[in-house]
Amino acid sequence: MFQLYIIHFDKSFHGTRHYIGFTSLTLEERLKKHQKSGSRFTRGAVKHGILLESIHALGSYSDPYLAREAEIKIKKQHNSALYCPLCKDDTKYHRAYQQRIRRKEKKEVEK
Repeated sequence: MFQLYIIHFDKSFHGTRHYIGFTSLTLEERLKKHQKSGSRFTRGAVKHGILLESIHALGSYSDPYLAREAEIKIKKQHNSALYCPLCKDDTKYHRAYQQRIRRKEKKEVEK
């Protein structure tokens, strides 16, 4: 079983406060691994003194290809805060989402 997850950082790193990935490990094991070595991105965050505050499951998949597909779909949206339980209600992190809403409203007014 593969789990899609999101890690919340205590402060912004390269314009984001989140890391999205998938794993066959438990979420606790994966968070510990990210804190020690992890991906290149989380290694950089830890090196700059950023805490990896929490990890949350976004879904479970039986096939790693499906998990990777879901990960890419979320990353392409460039608005991971919508998927973070700690940030989803905080609109200051939803800049891309707010921009999409404004564009949609503008198109409707033009019609």
